Amino acid sequence: MSEADVDRFVADLKSDEGLRDELAGHASGIGSIVAFATDKGYDITTEEASAYI
Repeated sequence: MSEADVDRFVADLKSDEGLRDELAGHASGIGSIVAFATDKGYDITTEEASAYI
């Protein structure tokens, strides 16, 4: 778990159109976004993602 990973994930989304497009096909709520990020190698929890929002 790392707030740094949340920040890195958000930064990567901002700079990587392919990652954004891929996420758009999977995002249906905070849980699915966290699952997507975890599958991509980011160490993020639902609590950390919720706190970021």
